[in-house]
Amino acid sequence: MKIATTYELKAILQVGSKRICKFEDRFLKEGEALGPFIIKKIGENYVEIYGKGKSFKVLVGEKLIF
Repeated sequence: MKIATTYELKAILQVGSKRICKFEDRFLKEGEALGPFIIKKIGENYVEIYGKGKSFKVLVGEKLIF
């Protein structure tokens, strides 16, 4: 039996002209991987990710379970 992995989008931070996101204790920028997903875009209060052939939008405070 496979155990699910859960990541909560804790925050989005503006650093100069760039944004970074925080999933649990990891800080990530656009183009970096989170498990099987790639961070495609970091908005003001959301992150767009791509993986498993689909795009997803995760809002701050939401959990990503895979």
